Amino acid sequence: MDRLALDQWLVSHPALRALYEAKESRHSLYRTRRYAPAKRALMALTDPLAAASLTELQTLHRTLMRWRHEILAYFATGLTNGRTEGFNDKAKVVKGALAGIGASTSDSDSKCVCLNGFSVAPTTK
Repeated sequence: MDRLALDQWLVSHPALRALYEAKESRHSLYRTRRYAPAKRALMALTDPLAAASLTELQTLHRTLMRWRHEILAYFATGLTNGRTEGFNDKAKVVKGALAGIGASTSDSDSKCVCLNGFSVAPTTK
């Protein structure tokens, strides 16, 4: 669908238009490279959300305002919490793998989980 057709279609669907515009504003925020323009782009995104008729957009406004310092910190430092999220995901995988170790029904059924060169095996009783 080309841009003109999309604009014409969104005219007859105001709720979807509001959602689409919020999405586009979010994209423009993350195309910004410096703190001051990012702060202006964040306010340009959140201000219309505060007055939106859709409850979901008002919720998005509250969430973005609650996280605005963390969002803007990315533009000041260039750092994200991606590394932390990666560690959390790895911990969930390990937790799930270790949960299966205790489920063994016989002593001859041994299980071992290997993590970066470390082996974790069930303890015998």
